[in-house]
Amino acid sequence: MASRIAVVAIDAADPRAVAAFWTAALGWQVTGEEEGIIRVDPARTRRPAAGTCGGPAGP
Repeated sequence: MASRIAVVAIDAADPRAVAAFWTAALGWQVTGEEEGIIRVDPARTRRPAAGTCGGPAGP
């Protein structure tokens, strides 16, 4: 049985900046934003997806 990556989650201090980077790098688009979580998907399909979310700053 083959496996597929369905979602990649990225914890970021500035989720909008990370989403902007990945949309520019991959040619994807922001498809959703709520409570500090931004969803980025390919234009033609819903998989895989990437999400960036804000959180407390690390050390």
